[in-house]
Amino acid sequence: MNNVSLEEAKEVQKVLGTPVFIAFSEEMIKMRRNLVMLAFGTWAYKELCFPTNEISFVGIKLGFRSLDSVERVLFYILLYSLIHFLWNSTDALFEWRNRITGSRISFVTTGKSASRHGDYPDDPRQSSLLTWWRESAPRIRNMKAACEKLEGIAEDLKNRASEKEFGGMPNINHITMAAGDITNRAAELERQIAATSEILLSSRIPASLERFEAWFRLFSWSQLARFFLLEWGFPILLSVWALLLVSPWKVE
Repeated sequence: MNNVSLEEAKEVQKVLGTPVFIAFSEEMIKMRRNLVMLAFGTWAYKELCFPTNEISFVGIKLGFRSLDSVERVLFYILLYSLIHFLWNSTDALFEWRNRITGSRISFVTTGKSASRHGDYPDDPRQSSLLTWWRESAPRIRNMKAACEKLEGIAEDLKNRASEKEFGGMPNINHITMAAGDITNRAAELERQIAATSEILLSSRIPASLERFEAWFRLFSWSQLARFFLLEWGFPILLSVWALLLVSPWKVE
């Protein structure tokens, strides 16, 4: 990285931690399990081929106008469950992509100022490069306004010093006070410039962006296969197949 020491880069990497691979929440896992069970149940229903429109369930007889009505109900339930799962899994994927540039913290602690490279939102899932920048940006002050104040004080000092013979000792005191004010303003301006430079030149930005690019470039193919084939692809393919089995528009 340009203009970033190896030690500082390692410090940032330590704060950011290791990006976590996408994982479903408990709600998403339940949703996926229900979808798979519903798809398998639909497949079993088609394989059993009920010979009658009356089914006995725990001693209770259930009557249907036709088996087509059962298939229509199964079709729309499957369709809703599939859309629900697809939408939520897509949102989970987007959330994971945004989290790659964030710092990995499992919970909020009292040591929020442990590192100047990290960001510590109340919700750890909101940790990202964008969050860090939003928290750091207010530290950038209005440089133009500070310079204008300094120039105004300097001009006032010139006007007082140009008075005829200074007008006695009181004017000298005024000049001394103005000079002290200039010194304070200059120190304040210097601190603001230093804080601005620290933010703009922080190694957090290149380190996060480097990780973002490297993570996608070197992504583990085994993890991708496991997720897209088993955790995501299999439930979707199974439910689509079950939808075709009970579709009211199927071709005989």
